[in-house]
Amino acid sequence: MVFNQIGSGCYGSIFRCGDLNKPKHHLVIKISDNIEVLGNEIEAVIQLRAHHKENESAYPYDYFPRCISKGLFVFDAQNPKKEIQCLQTSKQFDAMYQSNMKAMSFYVMNEFGQNLDKYFESVEGCFSKKTIFQIGIRLIDIF
Repeated sequence: MVFNQIGSGCYGSIFRCGDLNKPKHHLVIKISDNIEVLGNEIEAVIQLRAHHKENESAYPYDYFPRCISKGLFVFDAQNPKKEIQCLQTSKQFDAMYQSNMKAMSFYVMNEFGQNLDKYFESVEGCFSKKTIFQIGIRLIDIF
């Protein structure tokens, strides 16, 4: 179930959503009509998470979201009342291209809480030196 939009940018929109089977499980879904770019992002997230998990980094590998589900929403742009389909295999995707259907890519991931943009806004656009150093150290440790 999708609740509310929590962010958007050049490459898609992010919505808070919930798992009907696990009501306390906080998730987000990112949706984009730029299938190629979001596809690359999804693969990068999966690979980064796997890399840090395999190498047992000094920090837990939860700096990278877990891709819970991914696929395409397919719809008829000329007939918006027609039911939306969800594709999750390349065979289904190839069949969609042979029709006049439109698609939007998506992936569902765990929610991490406040992002740096929101935090930056909350401190009125001015990180302290301590915060800047802490972010820098974390980034160096992760990579």
